[in-house]
Amino acid sequence: MLKAFLLWWGRQLRDLVPARLGLQDPSRGNFLRVVAHTKDGTPTIDLVLRNAGQELALGEFSLDPAGLEAARATLAAHAGAEKPPQAVLRLTPDNFLEREVVLPLAAEHEPENTLRYEMDRLTPFTAEEIFWAWSKQGQDRARGRLLLRLSLVPKTVVLPVIAALKRIGVAAPQLEMPHGDGPPRLIDMMPPDLALLHRRRLGLALAGGLCAVLALVAVALPFVQQARALADLDARIQALRPRLAQVETLRRRVAGDTAGADVFARERVQLGDALQVLATVTEILPDDTFLSEFTLSQGKLGIRGQSATAARLIAALAAEPTLRNPAFAAPVTRIDSGQAELFSIRAELAP
Repeated sequence: MLKAFLLWWGRQLRDLVPARLGLQDPSRGNFLRVVAHTKDGTPTIDLVLRNAGQELALGEFSLDPAGLEAARATLAAHAGAEKPPQAVLRLTPDNFLEREVVLPLAAEHEPENTLRYEMDRLTPFTAEEIFWAWSKQGQDRARGRLLLRLSLVPKTVVLPVIAALKRIGVAAPQLEMPHGDGPPRLIDMMPPDLALLHRRRLGLALAGGLCAVLALVAVALPFVQQARALADLDARIQALRPRLAQVETLRRRVAGDTAGADVFARERVQLGDALQVLATVTEILPDDTFLSEFTLSQGKLGIRGQSATAARLIAALAAEPTLRNPAFAAPVTRIDSGQAELFSIRAELAP
């Protein structure tokens, strides 16, 4: 069960790996095609080198020692010091078999294992005696059937060619089966354990790459978020700048108004509040007193007018705590009618 799971998991990882990291796709890229056939009863191979989309026929070589040595020399001349490209072995159509297989729909999640167990019933061979592959052709859910195509080649046909290729330093992990109505069928000839190991390595490489990308994202994400937060904050600051300018203008205006009020307050303290002093003097003076002149300058008060009895005004002003040193600034003069006296009084405002 564990081996089956690992094989399934390996297939899933292989499907995620880019083609350039997995087995070579003969329809593209650079590779060496080895065409095996028989000529005049002698096993023979044709070597075709594909490079940059162009195919170059390297020649026809028999599988005897002389032919294999000539093939090695030809490959060395074209490949130079570079590692030979991945090879794909192609057989003639009479060397492989294909058939349609119908399985229960329940096997759609594990068709490969089902085919492996049923191989001796479906074909004259066991699964260990052949190289094989399958492809899904469709499914009939109404009847509960899964339709597959099974492609296979007996190992007895392929192994002698593989052994000969190893002598010239060429490994062919794939078998190509030409087909008239579509692209060639491809069969993986790597042993199951080796194929699983290869897929594990590819899966680990892919997982390592993903982990590295996630690590980079984890490292860079805080900086990206901080940069975005700073950019948003800067945008908000720029949007608030006009309002800030208005606030600063109002603040300066308020500060100026406050300073002016302080100046007025200091001046009132030093010079006196004319309206307040006038109200105080009006309260002090008796009803038969009338003012014709009122002056307030530098804390000095001066009043002129007429009263029935001017002398009593000095006593009334002296009783007021906000006034000091009241005195007549000029002699008191009685008017012709004799009913009133003209006076001129000066006093100081108390600090």
